[in-house]
Amino acid sequence: MAEQRKLKPLNKRKPERCFYQHEMAKELCEKTGFRKEDVLLVLQEYGRLAREKVCQGYKVYFSGMGTIYPKVRVGRYSYILQYKYGGDGMGKEQFVPKMDFGKPFKAQLKAIEVPKELLEFQYEDELKK
Repeated sequence: MAEQRKLKPLNKRKPERCFYQHEMAKELCEKTGFRKEDVLLVLQEYGRLAREKVCQGYKVYFSGMGTIYPKVRVGRYSYILQYKYGGDGMGKEQFVPKMDFGKPFKAQLKAIEVPKELLEFQYEDELKK
């Protein structure tokens, strides 16, 4: 029987790999030949427009990636009051963003082998060799 390994707390096991907007703009500049300022402006407006449309109740489809849409849910505070303290639970409904990833994107992610250093980062103990 395999030995159970202890996971790190959630706030300590997130990998430090981020791809920021300015890095994306730099790569797009190299691929397209556009100026960095123009690419950055397009990326910022793209994000702002998508956010605005989701807030208006639209589904926003990102080609090759997936769909972001607003989902209505009851606020967490009223949910806690209802189930923990027996309150009426009639809280304020709110929109929360929800994302469904497309099948090609999911398939591509599943095909990637996770690097060992990212796996080991998740656990407190060292893997015995």
